[in-house]
Amino acid sequence: CRFSEMADGVLTKAPQVLVKAAVPAKPPLEQLPGVQAQIARTREVLGDEALINVRYSGTEPVVRVMIQGNDQTVEVLNREAEKILEAVVAETGDQ
Repeated sequence: CRFSEMADGVLTKAPQVLVKAAVPAKPPLEQLPGVQAQIARTREVLGDEALINVRYSGTEPVVRVMIQGNDQTVEVLNREAEKILEAVVAETGDQ
């Protein structure tokens, strides 16, 4: 019996998107009110089941936004990820 056969019916695939952009600075994301507000709006759109991960790269001047949802299409997830990404780029550019 293969693992993939055992996992059928137990594991469900969820759509996921990952976007990234260069940033001029890496201030703590918790201290960027526009970013926090956009994450909250995205959570309202996607619901509590969605996973939202926003983090800076440890080796590059880059921010990454990953969103995984259950009931949303990839297009919806991508649109919401881009909104968060734009908020981070806008606020880090003001530093």
